[in-house]
Amino acid sequence: MRRLSILLLCCLFSVPGLIGNANPSISKSNASSVLRSVTWTGVATWYSMESILADYKMRHQPLPKDGIFLTASGTRFADSAMICALPADLTKALNMKFGCAIKITNLANGRTVVVKYLDRGPGRKARSRGVIIDLPPAAFETIGELRQGRIKVKVEEI
Repeated sequence: MRRLSILLLCCLFSVPGLIGNANPSISKSNASSVLRSVTWTGVATWYSMESILADYKMRHQPLPKDGIFLTASGTRFADSAMICALPADLTKALNMKFGCAIKITNLANGRTVVVKYLDRGPGRKARSRGVIIDLPPAAFETIGELRQGRIKVKVEEI
């Protein structure tokens, strides 16, 4: 019985057209562009130099000697920067590179901001609460108020 099943599977895979790509217009060469056209929704939070310092202290890590904090891409972090932090697993799945433009839309008021993806985050704990993107205060204030802390957003690569 097992040999018959294996033989049947071999025959099915060898006959062209019976099994294969259900949508022939999506090939490996343009699959990444199809994935990138997808938008995702979730919660945006903000992070600042003050929260980074608190995180360093909580983890008992030594502070940088020059007081300059770098993003995961190696650029200098500033509260006034128009950048964002996205989770590594999401950026890998979508084949996103540091420096690409991201459009974020506040679902409550429709305001949008375009930022550069230059940092990684939010962490696993925040992700479990629905947070999909972190923004510096300047970018967050463009689409909402800092006192809100968390806002529902739509995120898309442009």
